[in-house]
Amino acid sequence: MKIIFFVKAIALLLVFFLTFGVKAQVILNHNNVSAHISSSGTFFNNFNAGLAGYEVPKGSGLSMIFGAQFMFGAQDVNGSIYITSGGYPNNPTDIFSGPISGDYSDSAYINRWKDKVWKICKGDIDQFRLWWLCNNGQLTSGCDTLTAPNLDALNVIYDWPARGDVSVGESYWLAPFYDFNSDGSYNPDDGDYPLIKGCCATYMIQNDAAGSHTYSNTQDSMGIEVHTMIYHYNTADEINDATFIDVTVYNRGLVNYYLFKMGLLVDADLGYYADDYFGCDSSKNTMFFYNADNNDENNYGLNPPALGIISLDQPMASFQNPGIVNGTPSERKQQYWNQFSGLKEDGTPYMDPNGFPTNYVFSGDPTIPTNWTAFGTNYPSGDCRGLMMSPNLSLAPGQSVSNTYAIVYDRSGGNHLENASALLNRIPFYMNAVQSNLENQCQDAFLGMAEPIFKENDFVLFPNPATTSFTISGVSASILGEKAILTDLSGKIVMEFQINDLNQQVNVSRLKSGVYFLQIGKSTEKISVE
Repeated sequence: MKIIFFVKAIALLLVFFLTFGVKAQVILNHNNVSAHISSSGTFFNNFNAGLAGYEVPKGSGLSMIFGAQFMFGAQDVNGSIYITSGGYPNNPTDIFSGPISGDYSDSAYINRWKDKVWKICKGDIDQFRLWWLCNNGQLTSGCDTLTAPNLDALNVIYDWPARGDVSVGESYWLAPFYDFNSDGSYNPDDGDYPLIKGCCATYMIQNDAAGSHTYSNTQDSMGIEVHTMIYHYNTADEINDATFIDVTVYNRGLVNYYLFKMGLLVDADLGYYADDYFGCDSSKNTMFFYNADNNDENNYGLNPPALGIISLDQPMASFQNPGIVNGTPSERKQQYWNQFSGLKEDGTPYMDPNGFPTNYVFSGDPTIPTNWTAFGTNYPSGDCRGLMMSPNLSLAPGQSVSNTYAIVYDRSGGNHLENASALLNRIPFYMNAVQSNLENQCQDAFLGMAEPIFKENDFVLFPNPATTSFTISGVSASILGEKAILTDLSGKIVMEFQINDLNQQVNVSRLKSGVYFLQIGKSTEKISVE
């Protein structure tokens, strides 16, 4: 244990002297994508250089996104509208670093949360797990050759934002983690470690209540807390060109939002920014962007690629290329709400070629002449933005809503239109891929030990994904009588019960769709609920 406490002391010092992994802007580049991630409220922009910040293929110097922001809107029972959007460093913003708190000016809060992005890889976590087991006598074989985790990784692991300060109004449950001894606290000295998705990930916690909403210029905050995990998988297929985004929104306030809308605004610059088109496929919950002609001058060149953003958990309720919002705060609120509802800023609907109102602008495949597309209608090409919104949700105090987005890339079809069509045809592949255990493909996971990190779990879960219930099967007699804990991705406990049967059924009909972790003793399994 002396080694642990010695390295921990160094790691804690690094919180003050190092900025690796925990800073205002990091680069996530674990696969064929190099993405700039900022705590400002807008990501995929290289703010330090004032350039687009979503490079694919990595190392090419070519980017497909200038920036992206979450968009949130709500109505209370009185019909009052609330808007929260992103922002830029040292510029107008609606979103601020850190969780909801009772005192945003407190120096301890500022030091803990200001401009923080946590970046960690599965290989770093695996090495820490092995190292901890060796130093605590729970693993013996191979320990002589095991090196300690690097100090940069330890800095992130020990600074992981797992718990808030409840004495100043922060939520106790924040970033997800594995609780080795099931004591409800986060302490890496006890074997606890961050839980991430992907092979490498970034994590941010933000709120909309720490200041005025100067980006949307709508003044009122909702009292929401936004947790964002952006992650990469390193694979041998098209997932290697993808970026995934998990977003969870918590209502930490007292207002019941009977209508809540969440969405993603993407400013797509496919190389040269001024010759792009946009479109959507509502049946596949996808918005996409492609070049207006077959030559992206001075950038991607001939046969330029297409970019897609898939909403994996929430259906796409609307898509448009949003216009400019202006006027007084009340006028701006209504214009944003109109956009979030699939309408134009003035509240009038978009019309399809047959003269019917639609929430989905340019909803066709550009290779099919009879489909409604920007290319087929000779729509003016240019600098394109796309706004994809969820359906109406509700967000009562204490509740949360979430979604997962996949950003995908395709240059396999041929010309600029065929690449867009190929991207749309590949959407089912991405949807199916995320249901599998992609973590097993992480090539930098720490391997080579003579014996396993943990013994195999004493149970399996089926069906997985589950709908109304799942069964804990193959239960070992050694865990009968143990307490089972089901947590969501934030680490919040949603269910506790005792294991009393070798094939125990668990009712999850009241749980929201999403990913959960079932922990029994020292074993944990992931379960998806649909």
